[in-house]
Order: sequence, then structure tokens, then C-alpha cells
Amino acid sequence: MKFNDEIASNAIESSNLFAKCFATAYNNNSTLGTSSTKSSPQIPLLTSNYLTLIKFKDSQVLKVLKRLDRYKGAGADGIPSVFVANCASALAKPLAFIYNKSLATGIFPSIWKKALIIPLYKNGNKNLINNYRPISILLVFAKVFEKLLHPVLSWHFKQLLNVRQHGFAVARSTATNLTSFINDVSMELDRRSSIDAIYTDFSKAFDRVNHTVLLHKLSGYGFAEPLLSWCASYLSVRNSSVVVNGYSSDPFLIRSGVPQGSHLGPLLFNMFVNDIGDCFLNSSHYLFADDLKFFRPVNEFDDATLLQDDLDRLAVWCDCNDMTLNVSKYSSMRFTRKNGDTLDFAYTIKNCTLTRVYSIKDLGVTLDCKLQFNRHIDNICAGGFKSLGFILRNGRDL
Repeated sequence: MKFNDEIASNAIESSNLFAKCFATAYNNNSTLGTSSTKSSPQIPLLTSNYLTLIKFKDSQVLKVLKRLDRYKGAGADGIPSVFVANCASALAKPLAFIYNKSLATGIFPSIWKKALIIPLYKNGNKNLINNYRPISILLVFAKVFEKLLHPVLSWHFKQLLNVRQHGFAVARSTATNLTSFINDVSMELDRRSSIDAIYTDFSKAFDRVNHTVLLHKLSGYGFAEPLLSWCASYLSVRNSSVVVNGYSSDPFLIRSGVPQGSHLGPLLFNMFVNDIGDCFLNSSHYLFADDLKFFRPVNEFDDATLLQDDLDRLAVWCDCNDMTLNVSKYSSMRFTRKNGDTLDFAYTIKNCTLTRVYSIKDLGVTLDCKLQFNRHIDNICAGGFKSLGFILRNGRDL
């Protein structure tokens, strides 16, 4: 296995090399209690409803324990889900006591912050570590705790959630995101307008969430003590080890981000990016978790300038929130059905000019500048024929 100029020759060396690679995704400025070059944004109190002490009944814990997926593997403690599910009746009462004590004291048990990471191959050369992504396996008792908390936190945040956020939200999905966006663009095209859309990309967004900034935002969303301290404890001093062929790497500290593979991670991420909509004073936007696009009718130069102003505000938001822009993957696309549309505004961010594209894959659907779906249909057909060819080649002897 190879990472940069380093080569591993056995499983132990490989696990440590994977750990070194995966650790680079995190933000070293995020660790709670350390100084940062960036000041946390001031988040006003957005609700008069405070969320303070949460308590669970034994029966609530028992219900979650009985519904555990018995086929899930064990975490770092070696305890599999099937064992916990089979012993649900005996474990419900002591676990409820531990969970309630944790919430009352604002301390998340440090032993439950450990995660095992399994490298999952993506594509390309299998000997290159960059061609793998990490899959985290958390401890079952921690996941039960999160599963109990999630509906409580989600219900509290429901009225504050950005209505344009379609990721990890009830009754919303990639389908609702796309249909809403396509409907908006179609209506403008029917009015003989042209629409400029800007597609964004954040580098390792879930892994780079600044914990200090997130806690400021949770406070603004009505998280009060001891729950706010519990969230700080839950996020901080987490560590992971990479497992390769049964060999574990040395543990490394997770300094930023929301815990991968957790129930609370996606919800906390939505809370973190919830105020990003304040950037778009002159345009409309849609989110699917960290997948963001914003757009407006652009029929003259001044319209494009207004969209550029929103792009500038987005850059400021990223600086204030310690998020890294992947500028090379930002792009702009003009939707138009006009012949001879000559307005060609060069949008820029961080002194880099955005690439103008004429088709783009948006949440799995290929869109072109005329909002026709011929290219998407061609791609689907090509994939279908490829799969059919594979079946025919490998099914001849059956």
C-alpha cells in the first residue's frame, strides 16, 4: 500500500498508513479548548424554547434495544448487537440510568468515543490509499444512546430547519430537491428568462466541522445546560483506529467533524450549515446536506453582479465558519432557450474564475443548459446496456 511517498509492506504498516491518510481530513483548529486563528461567528438566539435536561424511561431504552439490527458487527469493545438485543430486558434499566446520568452531568462516556475504521475501496489503483474511503464502526451502546436522543433533538430543531435543506430531513430527499429546482428553472424559462446557477463543493465538509463554531450555533438554537456541555463532551476527544486484515493501527485523535456512522452526525451537520441561506439575498438556493446550488434569473449584466454578490457572501461565510472551499470543483451553468444569448459573466471566488459548464450531474441526474434530459436518458441507457452485456457474457453457461 502507498500513501504519498510512503510504502507499507505488511498489514500493521498498512493500517498505520491508512490512519495517517484518514487523519489528514480533519481540521486541527477545531479542537475544543484550543486557540484558533478564526473567531466564532456570533449566533443570535433564534428560539425562545430551550432544550435542557432530557430523561429517558426504561421502557424507551428497552424498545430501542429490541429493535437493534442483530447482524451489525462489534465495535472497539467487541460487543456485538445480537448480544445486546438478546439481553435487552436485563440491560434496559442500567443503560437508562447511565444515559440519564450522562445527560444530567453533561459528560459523554469517553469509552464510547472510540471507533474502528474499515477502509472501503472506491476505484482506481487498489495499492493507493487515496483510493479508499473510511467506514466507521461505533460502539453499540453509544448508537443506542444516539438513537434515543435523535428524535428529541430533531423535534426541537424542526421549526428552525432551513426549508431549502432536503438532506436528512423528514419527507425530503434528492427527488424533492431536484423537482423543486427543476420546477423553479422551468418557470423562469417559460418567462423567456435565462438562469445562471452556481454549483459548489466543500472539502470534506462533514469531517471539517469546527466544534467551537457548532456549539455557538447550538446555543443559538436553544441548547442550554447541561445539554450544551453534553454536546461538547460528545464531540471532543474522540479517537479512531484503522483495521486492516485484523490488525489495528495506533489510535489517532479526531479533532473536528461530526462522528461518521452516527445517528446524530447528520442532524448536527444540518444545524451547522443551517444559516448558510443568509448568504443568498439575491438568489434562491437548495441544499442536500453539503450539496449546495444557488441561482437567479440573469438577463443583463446587473443581474449577474447580484449573483456574484451572493457568491462573495458565501466565501465570507466559509471563512467565518472554518469551512474549506474546493474552488476547483465550483462551476456555473446558464439555463437558457434563447438563440444567440451572448451574456457571459465570469463568476469568481477567492480570485479564481468558475468553470462554465453546459451540462452537469446534479444529485445523479444529468442536466443540460436547455433543461432537456436527452443526455441523462442516453447515460441511463448506456448503463443498462452495459449491465445487460455483463449478464449475457456471464450467464451463457447457466
